[in-house]
Amino acid sequence: MKMKTTTLALPVCLLLSSIVSLAQADNSNEKVLPEAYFKAELSAIQFDLPAYKDGFGVVDLAPVSGAYFSKGEKQDGEAITLTGGAITDYAINAVDGLLFFEGSSFYSQSDESYSELLGSDGAGNRIRFALFDGSDGYNSSSANPLHYQLKSDLEYFGANLAVGIANQAFGWNMRYQVGPQFLWLNQDYKLYGSSPTDASSRYNRHETLDTNYFGLRMGITAEHAISEKMNFEGGLGLAALRMNTDYNASDARLAGGGSSLSRSLNEDTYGADLKLALRYAFTPSVELGLNFGLSYLDKTPEIIHATGATGNGSFVPARLDTDQVLVKQTGIEFKTVF
Repeated sequence: MKMKTTTLALPVCLLLSSIVSLAQADNSNEKVLPEAYFKAELSAIQFDLPAYKDGFGVVDLAPVSGAYFSKGEKQDGEAITLTGGAITDYAINAVDGLLFFEGSSFYSQSDESYSELLGSDGAGNRIRFALFDGSDGYNSSSANPLHYQLKSDLEYFGANLAVGIANQAFGWNMRYQVGPQFLWLNQDYKLYGSSPTDASSRYNRHETLDTNYFGLRMGITAEHAISEKMNFEGGLGLAALRMNTDYNASDARLAGGGSSLSRSLNEDTYGADLKLALRYAFTPSVELGLNFGLSYLDKTPEIIHATGATGNGSFVPARLDTDQVLVKQTGIEFKTVF
């Protein structure tokens, strides 16, 4: 998706800013002072992701039953966000505002482990875990259960660059911005299967989803002093994005057999984000506060394992689908104005 950011930026900002500029007649003498600002945020973060699902096949039972191993839908982690910007003294007279520039980036990660002992399904059928090449599966039953452990590691990074217009409306400092957004989501899954009754029963799988998003984000930020020392800030963003995913996987079992697999997925999608913050001003240039944020992606890759018939050689290799992802964060932030 090709986007002409430089030609779109100023007209979009003008359009956003004009929404409130018509209501500014009674405070048109107020000016947003030129300033540079920097924010640093440390957050606890929760990912609401498509679950990792496996064990779709059931031996001697066609149709195939549903998933028996489903983990990793919610993961906890931590994040750091850095934001810097500068409001210039270059006036945009059409909306009584000033030109500003801003850049931000964040990094977050999560490491989780899950385990489950699997035997037969509710009807007494052995559960089959398919190998990627479709040649065979690996079974668990009540007589020969398998202990499965999933290690799920996640990294999420993002960066924004923006140009915009800053002005005032009814005592609120407003910033309207537009610019490119880049997101990178890497999911790494390691699945280990072992039998407590059969030392030769071993099954290992390693899968990675490497996903990039790139597009154009529009945002609006409003800041207001609610007391002499307390400041409230809220921000909302909406982005049109292109998603590109590379999937690589391999599996092996002790008794023999194994395979590798690669897939790709490219789709258009969109994202939205919300941020609320309450800060206390220790000095005119230093503030410390709490924040809460939400970000949403309408499409993120989801691994779909074998769902075909259950006889040997009948499994379909894994494929990719899409689902939504929601990220919640709560943290502390430090802001300084130069």
